[in-house]
Amino acid sequence: MPCTRTLLRHVGDVRRNNFMPQMSPQLVAELDTAITQRHLNGVAEEIRNNATECYALIAVGDDDYSTLGNTRFGGDPDLPRNMQWPVDPNCEEPTFSNFIAQINFAELPQLTIHTGLPSCGILYLFVRCIECAAEPVVLDALYFDGTTDSLVPRQSPDPDSLSNEDLIDLTPQRIRAVPTVSLANFRKRFRQHIEEHTQEIDGEDGILRRIYLDSDLQRESQIGQLLGFADEKRRGMADVKSKNDLRLGWSMAVAISTLFQFADEPKHQ
Repeated sequence: MPCTRTLLRHVGDVRRNNFMPQMSPQLVAELDTAITQRHLNGVAEEIRNNATECYALIAVGDDDYSTLGNTRFGGDPDLPRNMQWPVDPNCEEPTFSNFIAQINFAELPQLTIHTGLPSCGILYLFVRCIECAAEPVVLDALYFDGTTDSLVPRQSPDPDSLSNEDLIDLTPQRIRAVPTVSLANFRKRFRQHIEEHTQEIDGEDGILRRIYLDSDLQRESQIGQLLGFADEKRRGMADVKSKNDLRLGWSMAVAISTLFQFADEPKHQ
């Protein structure tokens, strides 16, 4: 029998990382080429030791809802018939969480590292509470391990009953995940090592070349990442500047990365 599980996590202060620096030969070659192009060969080993595989989340274009259960950011979800829309239990008036994403695990290509993610099923993410970049984002996360023929399109509740007006009417985006490299730029010792063991070249110091290297590893139309290391520049929901801004994807990346402990939990509630 398909099951649904409800998960609640606070997103904002993510410090842990359990990934080993393992990558496919293709990604290692891509990283080495980028290192050479940025004249960082002297610290290449340190960079490799602070790199891992992850998924780049690519915005393919507006989603026309022609496919049930595909990976989607924004818009409305495709939910199982018996799944209830999450509500905030702390509000006297019925207040519904804002839908922001559904991730279909069957669409994810295989990585070299062990991700701990399920091979099928859909994760639904809803924002229950978001106040400011300094405060954790409270999410409702629902996991469904049934088949897509059990899903039906579900329209969002009345906008006046949703918890966050800035996350209403997000343009639905079809999302594709592809393997890429994630660098541990949040590690102070890693950044210091690059700074102390590189010289300025053509007016660019090691700090700037590391930033350029990170940018070189981004995929075209990438709006976020799944798994990998935390991004030192994109934490929390501070990147959202308009309700249709695709940079919401970066917030989702932080949110998603905290939710996958459930992959090893028992199947039954």
